[in-house]
Amino acid sequence: MAPSRFVTSLAGPVTAGMALVALVAPSLEAGETPKPGEAPATSRQITHIKSRRDDKAVVESLRAGGYRFVLAPAPASSGQYDLYVAGADGSQQVNITSTADKDERLPRVNFRTGRIAFVTAGAASGTARDDKGRHGRLAFVDPDGRNREETEVTEVSDKGWNPDGTKLALSYSDRKKFGFRIYDTRTKQIQTFAKDKNGILDIDWSPDPNLLACATRKEMGFRYTILTMNADGTKIRPLTSESPNSDKPYCHSTWHPSEMRLAWNSRDGLLVGIYDPATGKATDVKSVVSFADVGWEDPCPRWSPDGNFIAFIRNVKPKRLCVVRVADSVWAELPMPKEWGFEPWDYDWLPKTGSGGG
Repeated sequence: MAPSRFVTSLAGPVTAGMALVALVAPSLEAGETPKPGEAPATSRQITHIKSRRDDKAVVESLRAGGYRFVLAPAPASSGQYDLYVAGADGSQQVNITSTADKDERLPRVNFRTGRIAFVTAGAASGTARDDKGRHGRLAFVDPDGRNREETEVTEVSDKGWNPDGTKLALSYSDRKKFGFRIYDTRTKQIQTFAKDKNGILDIDWSPDPNLLACATRKEMGFRYTILTMNADGTKIRPLTSESPNSDKPYCHSTWHPSEMRLAWNSRDGLLVGIYDPATGKATDVKSVVSFADVGWEDPCPRWSPDGNFIAFIRNVKPKRLCVVRVADSVWAELPMPKEWGFEPWDYDWLPKTGSGGG
């Protein structure tokens, strides 16, 4: 049976292998600035689950389940970024763009159809390349490389599909720009919201069509913080404030595809929590991969289409694509080519083999 679209509980009591860290949650409203050293505005505790590496077991599970990715691996020598489709076990690698005069990066997948939104940059796209791929033109392509479409929308960075797969929320690549945009793939029209707010980034759309999450830096009166807001830019509320044990922030939140749960970056590890619409806070927060295993504060997690796994980028040289099984915190480094390194934003899951998207 498919999970309820708005399930708001995480299964599993606290058991052996979990440790509780008590935190005092401050009450913050939009516009207030958390004080240095304050605890996250999440739950009153974080459950630290002991993560364990088992490459063989996790990769075999992914292979048997037909899980796939779209990837923009960092080029070893060519200076060229292309989109590749590959099985989660590293098999069936196919370059689906292969353009010598353009970079293709920052893929975000429509789990209903498999359609891939991405950013293209380079002289042939009328945009400049940069080391993070965040100044390009919005484009689309199917997982088999067909039906490529480049739009007139530029200065695109992060993006998130709405639940029915017809619209994209877009943050600006220039963080001094105000607001965010919503692009309608049917009408090709674009609207701008929150026009008095700048510094919106890491945007993603929740299973609730009226709710977004994003990150912001100092510009909106917060530190580097995760916010939620209505899809028209109203009712902005902080999901978190900074981690109490570091000068590094919470950021890069991503929504579960069908439940009101999020995963996000932190110095407490890769965190998962339940969104409480009454307060705008995250509750029942768990660290599903330890900070020691992740290796840094910026793993940029992405949920699998069925919500059973979370992918993340591990900080080794070169950076590696990893996956954790959410139910038991067992994780693996995926067997992608050793010459492939990954920036945290340059990958996403595809629908499994035999499901939407071909």
